[in-house]
Amino acid sequence: MFAATAALFFIACGERSDTQIQLDLSRAMAATEGAKVTSEVNKGNVVLNGECKDRACVEEAEKLAYEIKGVKSVTNNIKIVGGADGDSLYAGDELLTRAIQEITAGYDSVSAEVDSGVVVLKGAIERNKLQELMQRLHQLKPKRIDNQLVIK
Repeated sequence: MFAATAALFFIACGERSDTQIQLDLSRAMAATEGAKVTSEVNKGNVVLNGECKDRACVEEAEKLAYEIKGVKSVTNNIKIVGGADGDSLYAGDELLTRAIQEITAGYDSVSAEVDSGVVVLKGAIERNKLQELMQRLHQLKPKRIDNQLVIK
C-alpha cells in the first residue's frame, strides 16, 4: 500500500522516476552520432560514461542529458577517442585555473578546481545559465569537466 501511495505522490507532483529518465537517456545517447555512451541515474542525478569521437560529441551528449525532464545534475565522464589532436589538450593547470576563475566569477555559487587538466565544478547554478557556462569552459579545452553542480 505504501509503495502505491508513494507512486501516486510522485506522479501527482510531476516527478519522473529514474527508470523514465534512464529510458530517455538511452534513446538520446543511441541517436548521438559518434558516441558509445552509457548512463546511470540516481535520484535524477546522471553519470555519463563511455566514448565519443570528438569534443562536440561529448558536449552534445551532456546537453541532451540536461534537456531530459527530471535531470537534476550531470557528471560527464565521457572520454574522447580517435579525435583531433586539439580535442584533449589543455593549457596547463595554472593557466587553466586562471581562465576558469575569470569565467566562474560571473556565476554566483559556482567554484572550480583543476587537477591535471580535469576541471571539477562545485556549487549551484540556475538551469538557464548552465549551458552557457559549460560552453565557455569547454572552449578552454580541459581534459575533462566533472560537473558536480546542483541545478537550482
